Amino acid sequence: MPSPHRRTPARFSWLGVALLGGAAVIAFTLTLGVFLPTIAALGETAARDPANLPDRITVCGRDWTKDSLSRTFTRDEIVTRTEAEPIVISTGPLASCPPEVDAPGGNADGMPTVVYVRTGEDAFVAYDLVGGP
Repeated sequence: MPSPHRRTPARFSWLGVALLGGAAVIAFTLTLGVFLPTIAALGETAARDPANLPDRITVCGRDWTKDSLSRTFTRDEIVTRTEAEPIVISTGPLASCPPEVDAPGGNADGMPTVVYVRTGEDAFVAYDLVGGP
């Protein structure tokens, strides 16, 4: 009776290791460069009903309370009222802190006391800083 055909053992291949390593680098780059920023931006760009926003949020290590009247403002209304562009924050997962708000070690002068959450294409809800700068 003939013996069954045995498979020869696979040989170690540096080419395979290099291809696998390249694929891992590409996957890592796509994750950091594309997917994470997109997930972080969900809280900023997602249209939502202002009535469903939380009354209090913690962003950039600070607490903020929603405008008590839940009013929505347009960009032009905010610029007219404050003479500055609105500082739009994200409440989504992995949200980054805007440089205007995140000033560790800086003085309180010029620190914003109001930030905005986007609720539509040109609609923003104000959140006031709790406790001052």
